[in-house]
Amino acid sequence: MTERQSEAPAAPLAPVSPTQQGPAGQPAQPGQPAPAPSHWLDYPQNHRTLWIVFIAVLAATVLAEWIWPIHGHFAIEALPGFNALYGFIACALMIAVAKLLALFLKRPDDYYESEAPQSKPGEDA
Repeated sequence: MTERQSEAPAAPLAPVSPTQQGPAGQPAQPGQPAPAPSHWLDYPQNHRTLWIVFIAVLAATVLAEWIWPIHGHFAIEALPGFNALYGFIACALMIAVAKLLALFLKRPDDYYESEAPQSKPGEDA
């Protein structure tokens, strides 16, 4: 049996409605089957579950401060919820700095294609 004969037949192409989207939100190409989500984060129903889990963990950390005493170096560290608030502010500042840096470091999508000279076949570079 040759290699070509052992291959499984390709799946038939199904018509794609305009509302079907790929896993990253890209629209499916007409005449192509909609790509199946490849990761558990690609499913929209998991987004709500993640938010619930994140909020539950945040609430648990704030409630844990009432059970276990905190011995901080500064008086402000003894305030309830300080560590959660401090973490949120630090994360928000990191995002703001990253967006500011992107204004200076960002390049156009065709940055590498537009820089390279196009050579014709038969020409020496």
